[in-house]
Amino acid sequence: MMITVVGAANVDVFYKSKETVQLTDKNPCTAAMSAGGVGRNIAEQIVKQGVPVTLICAIGDDSNGRFLREHSKKLNIDTNYFIELKNENTGVYAAGLNPDGEMVVAFSAMDIVETIKPADMDFAAAVIKSCDMLVCDTNMCEDVLEKIFVLRGERPLVVDAVSAVKAQRVKTLFKYIDCLKMNAHEAEVLSNITLGTNASFELACQYFIHQGVRRVFITRGADGVVAADADAVYFVPAIPIKTENVTGAGDAFCAGLALHYNDDIQTQAQRGVEFSAQHLNA
Repeated sequence: MMITVVGAANVDVFYKSKETVQLTDKNPCTAAMSAGGVGRNIAEQIVKQGVPVTLICAIGDDSNGRFLREHSKKLNIDTNYFIELKNENTGVYAAGLNPDGEMVVAFSAMDIVETIKPADMDFAAAVIKSCDMLVCDTNMCEDVLEKIFVLRGERPLVVDAVSAVKAQRVKTLFKYIDCLKMNAHEAEVLSNITLGTNASFELACQYFIHQGVRRVFITRGADGVVAADADAVYFVPAIPIKTENVTGAGDAFCAGLALHYNDDIQTQAQRGVEFSAQHLNA
């Protein structure tokens, strides 16, 4: 199997204050930098399972872009389809945390992804058409996503909604999607259904199925996952984990969905939960 992932790659910077954060003052802290981005995170989780991955993403011609390319190469992710844009800054996500790991404020500088145009995908058409599966996040614009979805032909397509705002970009593209992964807030916004009871989650799942999505996965944090197809709705429990930072858990879940696409939907959801738990325990 060979999987192509299309999405965001950025540098994550976490500033953890030594005392409770004071927003109008200087806060002594520790700092840590790592490779991030939803698409890139998913690609890393997949390649760690020994499955070949090609990552299509946008980076700038700067030190952060070089860092992401070299880091990906070390993981054996195919970087031949990185889109390097001149005079653009590679995406950066920065978060300020309290000593207990709780996020106080975060900033996301991801304008570079918005500069990608449908024509930029032409050079990657061959790898999109030749892969066994395509995984996409919703960071790129709607017209770019539609071109990618069409190029992939009949290959399975797994989509990570990313955020309530960016998920709107696939609202007219549901017919192309085989697996759609969302959290509860994203599902609420896309379906216009208030979620809380099991019945409301079932109703939301039915909405997405009726819109053309083949399999729906709504993550609910410690309450587990709701998974649905045209035949049934399943409530899959989470694996209890004690952790201060849940960053990347949803991306690991999405990787699990991709790697276990050929399983029945209940097993596929359970594997996603296991991947998420393994990531948090790492």
